[in-house]
Amino acid sequence: MKTINKPHPTIELLFILIMLLRPMDGIGENDGWNGAKLMMSIPNKFVEVLKNFSNKIGNVPERTIGKIRNLINKETESLKRMKEVSSSADNIYSWL
Repeated sequence: MKTINKPHPTIELLFILIMLLRPMDGIGENDGWNGAKLMMSIPNKFVEVLKNFSNKIGNVPERTIGKIRNLINKETESLKRMKEVSSSADNIYSWL
């Protein structure tokens, strides 16, 4: 996915949701797809950060959790089709 210049809107949404959580220092929702590609540029680190994120979940502001919930509720139908778009993205979505 990191080699895609313009992702499918569903994949882009997935990474916006992830970047809202700020799992990697210095990369946030305003960094867009370039930020997502940067997160994925070192795949092993990206996977490790996601695996260990449960240690940081208590530090995520309630406002951010609410924003993520709202986006998921608003985009439920798009997100349900994630597997059709990309099995890799679907695996990442199952983490979220």
